[in-house]
Amino acid sequence: EDQRGIDIQNIDNITVQNCIIRNFTYGIYVKNSFNVSLINNTIYFNTKTGTHIESTDKITLVNNTIYENTQNGLHIKSSNPSSATTTDNIIHNNSQNGFYLQSSSKFNFTNNHLQGNGNGTVLSSSGNNYFLNHTPLNNTQYGFRFQTASNNNNLTNTTTQDNVIGLSIASSNNNIFYNNYFSNTNNAEDSGTNDYNLSNSTGINIIGGPNQGGNYWSDYSGSDNGLGNLTGIPNVSSDNIGDTLLPYNNSNNISAANTGDFLPLIAVASSSGSGSTPASPSTYGTTGG
Repeated sequence: EDQRGIDIQNIDNITVQNCIIRNFTYGIYVKNSFNVSLINNTIYFNTKTGTHIESTDKITLVNNTIYENTQNGLHIKSSNPSSATTTDNIIHNNSQNGFYLQSSSKFNFTNNHLQGNGNGTVLSSSGNNYFLNHTPLNNTQYGFRFQTASNNNNLTNTTTQDNVIGLSIASSNNNIFYNNYFSNTNNAEDSGTNDYNLSNSTGINIIGGPNQGGNYWSDYSGSDNGLGNLTGIPNVSSDNIGDTLLPYNNSNNISAANTGDFLPLIAVASSSGSGSTPASPSTYGTTGG
């Protein structure tokens, strides 16, 4: 029989704060509830999932640390909340997925850190979600995985680094990815139709350049020389936007016709001659007993 550290079902207006929850089947289990806040909890060593949330509206998840659970760190299922705040959570070293979003939509995820999980973030049949400053690092397989009609999501200003596959898209379309940093064994694979850049505009990008448009890809080998030949794509030298070998498609791993990054970011040269990259995020190990 499942053991649940904190079991919240058919309950409204509840806050769980400053708890340490470990050695259950589910650390926190929430279902069919309204206005649930989970704040500053530490949840670990559970045999299924650290935090499970299902069919719940108005959700706040802030400053939680979730790690070393046997299945998922955080699993959100069948939830389409009128409001949802998921911010500043650290999810690491969970065996399957750090974060699994299933059949859910209308979430905003900001400043979350996922490291050392089987997969960082997996979306299945989940659309219309927004990820900002979401950081999957050093996960065993995927940094991000979008599958089974996970459409119309937005991913921006994220650092996806040292995963086997940074971004994997299967049977999912109309997602937009821009101003992100990708440095992985395989940066991207995508069999759908998705967008990898906005229009070129002035503004500091994720690697410190003066213009925004697409993403930084560690294996992009084009040049910023103004010698591109694609109609409708700006060709301006020294604007730190690539002009050649367009679109970036990771050697056709982004496979749909006319899909890829048409405005890939190029690192700004520093005084030492090397390019700018984001500062290395913190790493997380086992902190519980």
